[in-house]
Amino acid sequence: MGLGLAGFGIGQQLTASDAANLLKAYSVPTSAEAPAVSLLQKRAAAASGLAVGSFIGAAVLVAGGVVALIFDTPAAVAFAPLSGGGALVAHFSF
Repeated sequence: MGLGLAGFGIGQQLTASDAANLLKAYSVPTSAEAPAVSLLQKRAAAASGLAVGSFIGAAVLVAGGVVALIFDTPAAVAFAPLSGGGALVAHFSF
């Protein structure tokens, strides 16, 4: 899940950089182009923010997965099926 979120972040970063590169290609927009340039600037800023948030979220999810993998402990109570019924097994430690 974290890697998928990182992939989304990379896509948003590419969107932001494409818009920024397009804006750099034109020096001074005409009055007719000004609304489109303003919209591109807003989209680039939003995509950049989404990319940063996605990278942070992905890092948190991956770190949480690593911590869960490292500190994985077996359940304290388990049910074991037997031929004549079943058994409830509990393990406690101090």
